[in-house]
Amino acid sequence: MPGMDGFGLLAAAKEREPDLPVVMLTARGTERSAVRAMKEGAYDYLTKPFAVDELRLVVARALEARTLRRRRATA
Repeated sequence: MPGMDGFGLLAAAKEREPDLPVVMLTARGTERSAVRAMKEGAYDYLTKPFAVDELRLVVARALEARTLRRRRATA
């Protein structure tokens, strides 16, 4: 991504839509960057290579969590 790294994109996405569940994917992940991503608002953090089924599960859980938060907010 020219001019922006994943953390910049995460910050921009959370600023635009705070309850957006962001799943970060990286080929050069470290424990430190995973902790940082979660502290900065990522829903989850996966390192490549990852199984497609793992990604599907994480995305499904993220969407379910968002739906539940929205329902609670309108109840």
